[in-house]
Amino acid sequence: MNRRCRLGCLILAAAAVACTRRPSCASEPDRYLKEIKPVLRERCYSCHGALEQKAGLRVDTAQQMIDGEILENGELLSRLTHDDSDVRMPPEGAPLSLPQIVAIRDWIEAGAPVPDGEKPEDDPSLHWAFQRIERPQVPASDFLDPLDAFLAVKHTEHDLSAPARSRTRNPLAPIVSRPHRSAANSRAACRRRGLRTDR
Repeated sequence: MNRRCRLGCLILAAAAVACTRRPSCASEPDRYLKEIKPVLRERCYSCHGALEQKAGLRVDTAQQMIDGEILENGELLSRLTHDDSDVRMPPEGAPLSLPQIVAIRDWIEAGAPVPDGEKPEDDPSLHWAFQRIERPQVPASDFLDPLDAFLAVKHTEHDLSAPARSRTRNPLAPIVSRPHRSAANSRAACRRRGLRTDR
């Protein structure tokens, strides 16, 4: 076996030993998504996420934690493992478990790798349910009813055939009115069915 071949075998053996000691070393970004981010989302986002940023810190992306300077200087691990309950994070609930702490520590020591394109959480206040209701402008069309005008726009966007234009639309047309039944007729109908009418 030549020298180059022996060197290659030694490199492969070292990599195998390293992966045996750290099973997820082959895919640290995946480890972040499966082991790190779920813990942060469950225990940290309520105070350091999109809705609230205590101490001006967000942890919903790795880049935000890097910008907040809590990874390389050991601040994150120090706060997660502190003996003083007034200093330890998260401030409420049980401390993080040992496997969770170890996973975060190993991820930081590996350089805090994350998948490309990680995005922060959406601001809940921007959800459509919290937006002010405004009357939309009716599109220009030959229809008299605004509903037909909006439908015509969507028909055009999706290359659909618009229905025949109608100059009038009666929104109550599909509703079929039942004839009014007098109180006497109602009592007679109940008696025929054996129902009581003295209530």
